[in-house]
Order: sequence, then C-alpha cells, then structure tokens
Amino acid sequence: MSRSRETIVCALDGSPASDHLALVGAALAEVLDADLECVHVLAGQPAGEPAARGAHARAGPREQAEAAARAMLSGTRDVARVHSEFRLVRYGDPARRIATIAEQRGASLIVVGTRSHDGAPDAVLGSVSSRLAADAPCPVLVVPPRVAAASRPARWAERTLVCGIDGSEPGWGAARHAAALAARLRGSLLLVTIGAGPAPSQAEIRRRLAAGAENGSKASAPEVRQDLRSGDPAWELERVAAASTAPLIAIGSRGRGPLDAGLLGPVARRVLRAARRPILVFPATALLDDEG
Repeated sequence: MSRSRETIVCALDGSPASDHLALVGAALAEVLDADLECVHVLAGQPAGEPAARGAHARAGPREQAEAAARAMLSGTRDVARVHSEFRLVRYGDPARRIATIAEQRGASLIVVGTRSHDGAPDAVLGSVSSRLAADAPCPVLVVPPRVAAASRPARWAERTLVCGIDGSEPGWGAARHAAALAARLRGSLLLVTIGAGPAPSQAEIRRRLAAGAENGSKASAPEVRQDLRSGDPAWELERVAAASTAPLIAIGSRGRGPLDAGLLGPVARRVLRAARRPILVFPATALLDDEG
C-alpha cells in the first residue's frame, strides 16, 4: 500500500456487524482516496488458560482462537468485497493496539463499532469504542450496529455535516475536522452552540477553522452556518441533524464538564448512546497533534 496516501483504520470485533463496518470503512476510503487497514485484535489471553500450564497445553485454545479470527477476517473480506489490508493482532489490549497502529500509520481516521445490546451506558458503547473515542491519536468515527447497514458514505457528498461546539478545545478540534471533511465532500457545515453562552463570532469561527485548512488539503472551504439552541445538548444535536438530514454528527470527546465523568464527557456519552447516525468524535488527546 502506498504510504503517501492517508490511511483509515477500521477496527473489527468479529460481531455480525463487522461486515457492515468494513463496508463503511471501504466506502470512506474510496470517497477520500485513502488506504484502508482492517484490524482485529485477539484480546487478552485465551479464557481458562492458567499461566503455569505448558506451551503445548496452551497451543490448542490459542490456535483455535486465531483460526476463528482469521476465518472471520476472510469472511468479512469476501462478504464486504473490501480490497484493503487485513491485520490480525495476536492478543493484547484492543484499544491500545488499534491506537498504536493508527499512530504508526499516521491514520487520519479510526472507524469503530459499538455493542448492539442494551445495558449500562458504558457497556453499550463498549470499552474499546469508549477508550478510542476518548484518547485515540486521531478522530474516531463511531458507527453503531443499528445504523451501520444504512450508512453509505458514497451518498454523503454535497450534504450538511452537523458539529456541536461548546467553546472547548476538543469541540473546536471536531469542528476543524468536520469542516475539512465537509470540504472534501463538497458539502457544508452547521455549527451548533447549545447553552446560555454566546455563540462564537464569524471572526472566531474563521480563525478556529483556518488551522484545519493548513494540512495540505486543496479542497475549497465549505459553507459554514450557525445554529444557537437551548436544552439538552445530546437531544438538540440529534434534532438538528435529523432536520438537516445530516449523515453524521461531530463532537469533541469532552467539553467543559467535570473531569471525573469517565473516559468521555457526559454529553459525548449521551450523544453516542442515542446515536441514529455515525458520530465523529475528536479525542482530547488528538490535540497534541492537531494544529489548532
């Protein structure tokens, strides 16, 4: 694969939604003229394997797990007809391994799914998804299983992307990357400010978004509009996105809320839990490499 092109990393967990997730990643790679690397990590050690047992005793479960994972990746490649690099990582912390691969490849985006069952809020999002959304080295597109099959990046051209901003640096980071994506899709960007604070001025918006145009993109700057709302941020963002038929919502991983609210800020978690479309999350840690 050419290293001169940008890379999208797609994290596959082996669930039934993996085929759809790979399709989303492949379609995005085609639209953005990027390379795609699909990654599956065998988490931890095989279940029920005491560390004191010999290598021969461990070989059976390990080989079975690896064979099943390879079969999954092969099946996903065949069903989704994805032409990309597929990588199996033998054991480790999935979120850490995926983030490391994204950093090594200089990835512009990580595509990841969520769990499909109901339960505790963080369990629905899943530890891998929540950790990547919180501290990945690049933006993360979170695609819930219930919307993966209907997500068609090839149809995102010339549409409006919605981004929630609250004055925080991760929020502006999300706005910059959403603006860059909207420009490449020949679409527009709708910035939504929710709360009692004043909306940013046009001068501040231009200054904040200008950093996103310094990354070598030749795409023209997109049309940027504003919407000032009051009420619950997660609910209002979804309302605006639905009214605009936006294909995705962009948010920062945390805003100005309490730092003890978990890996993600409370608004980000609520937006992700209620998502009816893919959510583009700009992790606070990505600010280390962001030019804004």
